[in-house]
Amino acid sequence: MATRWFIGTTLVVMAVMFGIFMSLGSWKASNRQREEADAAHLELQKLQDEQIQITRERAAIESPAHREEAARARGYLRPGEKRLELP
Repeated sequence: MATRWFIGTTLVVMAVMFGIFMSLGSWKASNRQREEADAAHLELQKLQDEQIQITRERAAIESPAHREEAARARGYLRPGEKRLELP
């Protein structure tokens, strides 16, 4: 009776070990895919942050205040304004 119990227990342990061994490849692939997905997510977040920054810069450049500042830096005056000459 003890021999039967020992053989049964040994077979169950061997089956569990075999199952674990066979699933190692799947676990490694799953971990690799998770790492790749995390890296892709970080890259996406970085690109979205850059897009937000570019959109803000573009909005600032296209604003009327910035256009006026750029025109005045080039020497343009508003209609009716005269350049002030200092002695």
